[in-house]
Amino acid sequence: MKKNVEGGLVARKILQGPTGSIFTAVFGGNQTTIDLQIPGLFNISNALAAFAVAMALGIENEKIKFGLESCAGIPGRMERIKVSQKQDFEVIVDYAHNPDSLKNVYETIRGALNLRDGKVIAVLGATGRRDKTKRPIMGALAGKFADFVVVTNEDPYDEDPQVIIDAVAGGVLKGKKGKWRLNTNYWKIMSRHEAISKALAMAGRGDVIIITGKGAEEVMAVGLDKFEPFSDRRVVKYELSKIFKTIPEE
Repeated sequence: MKKNVEGGLVARKILQGPTGSIFTAVFGGNQTTIDLQIPGLFNISNALAAFAVAMALGIENEKIKFGLESCAGIPGRMERIKVSQKQDFEVIVDYAHNPDSLKNVYETIRGALNLRDGKVIAVLGATGRRDKTKRPIMGALAGKFADFVVVTNEDPYDEDPQVIIDAVAGGVLKGKKGKWRLNTNYWKIMSRHEAISKALAMAGRGDVIIITGKGAEEVMAVGLDKFEPFSDRRVVKYELSKIFKTIPEE
């Protein structure tokens, strides 16, 4: 039998982490604690929406809880990549490629790290043939929320990738004025593979590396109609496998 959920469904007692959140779903006179394996307030909102729909369809609360807690996320969307139990830092790959989505991602990670030791290492770029005014804004967001920033190439299409990198990097300097020093705490690296490798190499215990812009994409756009194989997720797994001497996953 379908249930009436007009009384409202809210999240209480929210505890956020860099790789997930624990919260209590409160509805009417009932409540259920959810251990969500996907980080971010926006994903808690998504979980509540799914919870409400399932309740309206008459699905039992325990089954809803099981379903939400079993969801490991979508590839390339706040995706945590770990290859070894010895890996004492987090690596997250996300598709965020505009200021709004980037802000949500950075706020989620920064908020979680405020509760513990650890630094944020951001790897980002900007896409060619898109709104050029957003490039310095995205750089400024990285400069505001991250401790280290690596600006790199990201689907330049037929634009000069160095010009795009310079525009994003110029914004980084505005994130926290006076803080940033080229090749000291922020870098401009053309090769995206090298940029990811650089970020992984500097990571320490408790740090979070957030690589944004491409998510689960498998190619890099390097011309109007030219694409080259490239995957952030594959590069991360390959480089981590070298660091921790594991067999890289496909």
